[in-house]
Amino acid sequence: MRYLNITYHMNNGRETAETCITLPMETRTAADILKHQCSSPYVSSESTVGRILSALASLQGYDNAAFCCAEERNPSWHDTWKENPNGK
Repeated sequence: MRYLNITYHMNNGRETAETCITLPMETRTAADILKHQCSSPYVSSESTVGRILSALASLQGYDNAAFCCAEERNPSWHDTWKENPNGK
């Protein structure tokens, strides 16, 4: 399991916003995304990642979303958050 921080753009015709989300994924998929970025089939609009980004955009009032880039998150970030999700 690897964790990728996915940056994406959302658009609603009037404005474009950039945001990101960290997604867990299996190692082979993560490696392909990191190597190929926008060219990876795992980030196309029809892919699972693409559908996740579109759903998140819709929840925020945007019409569509597009993958921008990915970088790997340190697994210790996830472990720290699991132990202390409220930052206390």
